[in-house]
Amino acid sequence: MSLALAATACGGGSSSGGGSNDSPKELTYWASNQGAGVEVDKKVLQPELDKFEKETGIKVKLEVVPWSDLLNRILTATTSGQGPDVLNIGNTWSA
Repeated sequence: MSLALAATACGGGSSSGGGSNDSPKELTYWASNQGAGVEVDKKVLQPELDKFEKETGIKVKLEVVPWSDLLNRILTATTSGQGPDVLNIGNTWSA
């Protein structure tokens, strides 16, 4: 997970137009609920995010989003331009 977050953090997302010396101090990470409940997922993910922060100095603000809210949250975030830096939705949706 550390490598994935580090690669994502380098991918931009800032509209400030800064150069390569800009480094985020905090990332927002939305994770879709994958386990028995939101709190269970937080308990599983947080230790990995703590390791990432220790290695990189970048704090990750975790929010586990229940499936029942996920689509509306993504649509609202996309249209408002206020989405998370990282979004993990799994691969179970189909058209």
